[in-house]
Amino acid sequence: MSLTERANTTFTLPASLGNWNTAKVRRLTAPGVDVSTGITLAGQSIDESGKIVGQESVESVIDNEVLVGAGEAVLVTL
Repeated sequence: MSLTERANTTFTLPASLGNWNTAKVRRLTAPGVDVSTGITLAGQSIDESGKIVGQESVESVIDNEVLVGAGEAVLVTL
């Protein structure tokens, strides 16, 4: 399910805390809030042997706003 298919909230980051244009966003996502498989952080997951797999997906903050989907968490770093 893509971010556009689930309910979401837009968070506006306070301009007084810095320049958000250089900030990076990494999403913690899962197919549902009650699952224990299919969970990714920035598009990556942990395989059965404990290795990180998948291509990292890092987004940018646009106009001091971050869209967060239902059941998601985001990590914003400056």
